[in-house]
Amino acid sequence: MAQIDNIVEVTIDRQTSQIDIQSFDIPLLLVGMSGAEFGSDRVRTYSDLSEVAEDLGTTHNGYIMAQKLLSGNMRVRTFKIGKVDLSVSANETYVSALQAVIDEDDTWYALMADDHSDATIEELAETIQAMRKIYATSTSSSDALNPSGTTDIGAKLFAKKLDRTFISYHPQAESQFPECRWVGEQLTYAPGSNTWEYKSLSGVEDVKLNSTQIRTLENKGYNYYISIKGAPVTRRGKTSGNSWIDEIILVDWIYARLQEQIFFRLINLPKIPYTDVGVTIIENEIRSVLTQGQENGGIDQYTVTSPRVLAIPEMQRAQRILGDFKFNARLAGAVSIVTIRGVVSY
Repeated sequence: MAQIDNIVEVTIDRQTSQIDIQSFDIPLLLVGMSGAEFGSDRVRTYSDLSEVAEDLGTTHNGYIMAQKLLSGNMRVRTFKIGKVDLSVSANETYVSALQAVIDEDDTWYALMADDHSDATIEELAETIQAMRKIYATSTSSSDALNPSGTTDIGAKLFAKKLDRTFISYHPQAESQFPECRWVGEQLTYAPGSNTWEYKSLSGVEDVKLNSTQIRTLENKGYNYYISIKGAPVTRRGKTSGNSWIDEIILVDWIYARLQEQIFFRLINLPKIPYTDVGVTIIENEIRSVLTQGQENGGIDQYTVTSPRVLAIPEMQRAQRILGDFKFNARLAGAVSIVTIRGVVSY
């Protein structure tokens, strides 16, 4: 031991334990396979299209979906492909495959699948509804354009108000996978900093729709891709529960970051005292998340109300349950429609 240690004794407590941070920019492509692909792997992570070609070839749905995912000016850094074993011996459903993927790797946020059948879409939508994730899909069924129809997949999802699923109508959905192109670019934005409406999807053909067809699609909760003044753009940007897609993602982000930052303090401090000092520690973490939401452009204003320690029942304090903290955040929202009224005269 150096002599100086006897003179100046220094103890440093490393309060740097790390926790997993939920990502909101990682998509999962759930793809049917013959059984041989991926070997015993259930899910693989990719960052480049050439890696997918190496594993699946260039004609496989997984490759085509990945190609759409990465074809924008802004693209996700990593994505995952999950295997649905469609071999005769397995004959796996997409929902059971999804659960197997989750058991192995749950670090993704946005789901897309190569199966656009009504049954699979409905089953995946109901499964995702119970999670803090989102599901993007599309359909080419002309039933979507029937004003009196109530049994097409969009109408069913809309009736169930499934606000973690968003579906687009596109006549070439089976080959162009418009949802992959849409998600691939929009997930690159920080939650709260973008909207999903009025976006151009390179490599996806715009759809010719008349006003009656547009009203029908909107009344059933479909998104669609049309050309306005020569500019192809996505319209609605909403889920089947009629919520804005960007707001669902923002709320999920707030929820995750609040949990993560407060848990980080709980495991890295010797203790958070059940005093006004402890209350302040928690309040500061809440404010930190909401301030970041402001900086991202998702939150306009917010207030935080913290409990008074002496007002908390003794029994609750004995159980070491600190609550209730409350916050009120006003979303910044976004402009979707502009109204102008003017008068000209002599």
